[in-house]
Amino acid sequence: MPTQQPPAQPGKGKGLIIGLSIASLLVIGGVVALVLVLNSRAVLDHVAVQEGVTEVLSQSYGIQDVSGVSCPSDQKVEIDATFECDLKVGGEAKKVSIKITEEDEPTYEVGRPR
Repeated sequence: MPTQQPPAQPGKGKGLIIGLSIASLLVIGGVVALVLVLNSRAVLDHVAVQEGVTEVLSQSYGIQDVSGVSCPSDQKVEIDATFECDLKVGGEAKKVSIKITEEDEPTYEVGRPR
């Protein structure tokens, strides 16, 4: 004796499509959020770099009269990337070169003022 299947309920396929659409939107939203979070970490904290420059110049180079350190605020964290910070040493305008040496926990080298 052949088995009879119950007739398909109208609208059941629409619910599946709507559910899959919502799930897809949630996944896409999650990916976008992750990209934004990762990109936000990819920029150096310029205030921390400015403080670091002052500290390195005084402790490593013995230069005590450092003021007005200004570094770019949009510097991306990429190994071997370089940029310059402006500052004053004894009231005289100078520049220092900064080279990024590590990405995971951003680390950089500070050159001598010139």
